[in-house]
Amino acid sequence: MAKINVDEAVAKVSKTKMPERDLWPGIELALASQQPTGQPASSQKWSFTPVYAVAASVVLVVIVSISSFYSGQKSQTQIIAEQMSDDYLQKREALLVAYGDTAVTVNDLEVQLANLDDAADAIKRAISEDPNNPVLLQMLKRVYAQQIELIEKVHAPAWQQL
Repeated sequence: MAKINVDEAVAKVSKTKMPERDLWPGIELALASQQPTGQPASSQKWSFTPVYAVAASVVLVVIVSISSFYSGQKSQTQIIAEQMSDDYLQKREALLVAYGDTAVTVNDLEVQLANLDDAADAIKRAISEDPNNPVLLQMLKRVYAQQIELIEKVHAPAWQQL
């Protein structure tokens, strides 16, 4: 068996290969048989069967029902904000009961607590408008922490406030 040199074999192959016959008439015939005369390909009408219509309507009903189902539910951020509010209110009431008649060292405690409550309410409204914003949740957490710190600070004995 003789060895064939690949480089020599490639060099012998013609660079341009011409078909043995003219292919254009066959291409033209194939294009003409696929497209009805007088209509461009882009204006061909789709033919819908009842199965497609039923499938499309079922998909539409499913999409609408899913979107209405989720639009009525609260986001995870809103649920966490409500839980934080409940926890804060319980802790606040427990602290106020525990301190009871302890003297308050700040005269405007109620005003300061009311200001912080207003801030918390504003953050809750912002959460309802932008439920996927974790920064608002952190802000609400910080406002609640400030309220607890304020209650603890104003009820602390005078010697602890230095």
